[in-house]
Amino acid sequence: MVIKIGGDSSPPTLGGKMKYQVLRNCVIGGAPRKAKSVIEISDEEARDLMGIGRIAPYDEPKVENRAVALDDSAEAPKKRTYKKKKDG
Repeated sequence: MVIKIGGDSSPPTLGGKMKYQVLRNCVIGGAPRKAKSVIEISDEEARDLMGIGRIAPYDEPKVENRAVALDDSAEAPKKRTYKKKKDG
């Protein structure tokens, strides 16, 4: 097992495949790819494409709990009150 450190701007991997985001429309692996799409390719091909600015490493977005008023929530939401309309 060999892990390269330094000299190369790509993150160290163990020779597998990683996810990358396409920055510009191009052909990768014989198929056209659109900008902003996420692909999984080998390290060798990724190094070449990163060198010419076509792809960048992709980080999975973190999942955030956005639930409101559950047992583990800090406080319940405030109830809105409306003023009654006056007749007349």
